[in-house]
Amino acid sequence: MFDSGGIFRSHYLSDGTFVRQTTYTKIVDGAEIVVQEGEYSFIGIDKLRHKTTYIADENGYRAQASVSNMTGFIEDNIDPKVLGSLIG
Repeated sequence: MFDSGGIFRSHYLSDGTFVRQTTYTKIVDGAEIVVQEGEYSFIGIDKLRHKTTYIADENGYRAQASVSNMTGFIEDNIDPKVLGSLIG
């Protein structure tokens, strides 16, 4: 649900960081309420994806966090000798 003043932002970085945020207004009991909802995630040094989803509205700020296993990192499939040759 977006009105004419809704804003959507999304960023994805090469390191696996992701941010998505939506801002819009809605009418609750005759009052205009600003709502923000979205998610952000990053890949930790533990190679796990740490993700938080959230919403902030007339009911307050509510967030849920999760951690998921990531597989298939490119560097995991490269022979250490090849990586060493790139550094010299």
